[in-house]
Amino acid sequence: LLDGPKKAILPSSAAWYDRKFKTPSGKFEFRSELCEKNGHTALPEYKPEAKSTLPFHLFTPHVQFGIHSQFINLDWMQVFYPEPFVYMHPISAEKRGIAENDLVKVFNTVGEVELRAKVTANVPEDFLVMYEAWIPKRKYNVQNVVADTPADMGLMKTGAPGAAIHSQFADIILISKGAAA
Repeated sequence: LLDGPKKAILPSSAAWYDRKFKTPSGKFEFRSELCEKNGHTALPEYKPEAKSTLPFHLFTPHVQFGIHSQFINLDWMQVFYPEPFVYMHPISAEKRGIAENDLVKVFNTVGEVELRAKVTANVPEDFLVMYEAWIPKRKYNVQNVVADTPADMGLMKTGAPGAAIHSQFADIILISKGAAA
């Protein structure tokens, strides 16, 4: 900001570029009768954070070269991401008897996934990280352990409910030492 603050120039594709929302009033609405008519509350409501008795938070980010698993199925992408892994902290791994490249099962109330472990201090001690990906010739789908909640007005606009992905939790156990997935 060498020349001081500037007013943002909004592209015409922004939802409110003309300072009008696509609401009955044309303004941002805290109370929405349209929401109420579609089975939601008219006013926003506080919902407490997700709680779990499982020991690990589960993160499922995108792989660096993929978008929601897109392009991961291309042969040349296998160089960057040849197989899925679950990343966990060394202290957590040691407590569970898990070492680098061991075959493990990550599970929760939604389902389970079998894959190999990568041990790294880049992950907090109470977290597991599994990247979204579709890996050819492998039985792996991170969605097997991800719970979602119908959350918005998608049904009204698109015919399908929108999904909110909130905090995820899981546990992990050793299946076999040093085995390939």
